[in-house]
Amino acid sequence: MAVSENYWIPRTLEDPPLFFVWEMDTAVVFLTSMIIFLLFSSPIIGFFVSLWLSKSYARVKEQGGVSLFGSFLYWYLPVDLSKRYPSFIREYVGH
Repeated sequence: MAVSENYWIPRTLEDPPLFFVWEMDTAVVFLTSMIIFLLFSSPIIGFFVSLWLSKSYARVKEQGGVSLFGSFLYWYLPVDLSKRYPSFIREYVGH
């Protein structure tokens, strides 16, 4: 018996957190859209639309589109993330 056979190697080290059978971010898409439709008193339509949205999100994420979402949020949300200060300035006056 070789030395390497004595060690157990975990296979689920990088598995994402789950909410029942869905990954957490997919469940958030489903639950958020379902809550919005429940607020408008249309739970049946909301269930099917939420299911479609979560499946579409999971499919895009599976094909590597997560960076597409990040790029979209970076370029189209009104956030000042694109304004970077010069790295040579170590102290700002008044801060």
